[in-house]
Amino acid sequence: MARSLIEKLGGKLKGIWNSLGDYDLVEIATLPDDESAAALSMAILAGGAIKISRTTPLLSLNDGMEAMEKASKLEYKPPGNF
Repeated sequence: MARSLIEKLGGKLKGIWNSLGDYDLVEIATLPDDESAAALSMAILAGGAIKISRTTPLLSLNDGMEAMEKASKLEYKPPGNF
C-alpha cells in the first residue's frame, strides 16, 4: 500500500523497517518535493491507521556540506555578544 501511494506521487519507496525506540516503524522514500511528502503523510493520517507521522527531510552529504559552508559565511552573533 505504501509503495503505491508513494509512486502515485512520483516517488520511490526505499524500504520499511520495524524499529525499537521512539518509532515503531521507519519508512524511507524519495519524493519529488516537500508538498508530495506532506500529501503522503496527510493521506495516511486521514485513513486512521496511524495516529502520528513524522516527516524528516534528509540532505545528501554534498548538500549538507554546502549548507555548512553557507552557515559559515553568515557571521551570526547571538544577542548580547556584539
